[in-house]
Amino acid sequence: MRTTSSPESSPESSQENDEPELYHIPDTDTYSYDYILYHKNFPEEWAKSHATADAGPSVCYNCVDYGCINNVFIGYCANCAQFVYNGTRGRGFISVGIEDDEPDVQNYPSIFETYMKDVDIDKIKSPMEFYASFEDETETETTVYDVNDDNNTDSIVSVLNCHYEGGYNDL
Repeated sequence: MRTTSSPESSPESSQENDEPELYHIPDTDTYSYDYILYHKNFPEEWAKSHATADAGPSVCYNCVDYGCINNVFIGYCANCAQFVYNGTRGRGFISVGIEDDEPDVQNYPSIFETYMKDVDIDKIKSPMEFYASFEDETETETTVYDVNDDNNTDSIVSVLNCHYEGGYNDL
């Protein structure tokens, strides 16, 4: 009797089918897929498919340079948009936040008229900037102790002031 293993159960196929997770970052307008940040309006199916087309921020430096605002990907560079996707995913960026406006791409849809409509690109922040703004709003109180003041020595915890007894640290 001959047995065969199904493709789903073989270790090789499970490694081949390991798709990166798409993660929506809480309290922000971004999501992450395959270690790249995308604006929440960027179509998720595009984020999952552009790597197979050899285009987009995972393989194209122009997409990273021109298609990102504060490290958040919003659209393809002009080369990828025009020559890989034939304008189906926008006109493409020729500079940061500036879409190509040459006459030969005017018939392609602008991302600012489709999925990025009503988005102010000047307000796009990376999650790091977003969460850092909370640090600025909260004040942290710092207590400074004088190490020479005998009254404060009980409240000072330091690796230099450890007390070892019987081979263990009894702090």
